[in-house]
Amino acid sequence: MAVDEAGVLRVNGRRVVLCCVNRHELDPDHGRALSLEAMRRDVELMKQHTLNAVRTAHYPPHRAFLDLCDELGLWVMDECDLETPGFESVDPERWQRNPSDDPRWHDAYLDRVERTVERDKNHPSVILWSLGNEAGDGRNLRAMSEWVRRRDRSLPIHYEGDRLGEYTDVHGEMYRPTAAVARIGRGELLPGEVSYPARAGSGDPADDPRNGKPFLLTEFAHAMGSGPGGLAEYLELCGKYPRSRGLRLGVDGPGTAHIRRPGARVLRLRWRLRRGPARRQLHLRRPGPP
Repeated sequence: MAVDEAGVLRVNGRRVVLCCVNRHELDPDHGRALSLEAMRRDVELMKQHTLNAVRTAHYPPHRAFLDLCDELGLWVMDECDLETPGFESVDPERWQRNPSDDPRWHDAYLDRVERTVERDKNHPSVILWSLGNEAGDGRNLRAMSEWVRRRDRSLPIHYEGDRLGEYTDVHGEMYRPTAAVARIGRGELLPGEVSYPARAGSGDPADDPRNGKPFLLTEFAHAMGSGPGGLAEYLELCGKYPRSRGLRLGVDGPGTAHIRRPGARVLRLRWRLRRGPARRQLHLRRPGPP
């Protein structure tokens, strides 16, 4: 797995476009206690609905789930158990207490990413390491990225909080409007430009490293309750602005979410992505030589 000089995400030399879902390990009746059969049904349902990848939001999954991804052929972005969304604020005093930029938390941050990589490094389904979710930015996240690069240079690093693309290998964004995604698809980001906290950019887009990296729309539809919407519009952008690297898509929420309604049976949300660009996504078995 690698990102080549042109910014193309490749596995065994072949370009890969990821159409994925963010998965949480939840069962409607047993909470975090998932059976092996339930995990297998999740993977099989994802495969049946043209998904070829999964992000383990927001923590490493049970070992058995990765075994199933190896067996059935589902790419995995393995995410470290790190999240500090309560510190996402423009208030400077509140931000200073974020563990991500507090040297007292340095060893704890490294411990989490080390355990993730060492446990899952031999799974062929894992093609991306993710440093965490919505934990802001800071020296401890940079230290995590540096450690992963020293330990495993074979896989790219993702973290959507690296808003300027300074220490990750893919450009990750969440919940950007379709107009903003189109600009990213055309490679028009300006140096220093970020959407949150708002910061204008200037200069030549060719000087911004994010315009030369694979783009991962880490989350774009939050599937809690009766949502999401706008799926067709985002999928259309995937085909319209491939940027020679392609857009990577992530629906937030379990790909096979279980919903319990009073007096009703358990329902499964099924992502119907069979038409348009989604049909052209790769159906890949266990990773192997091209």
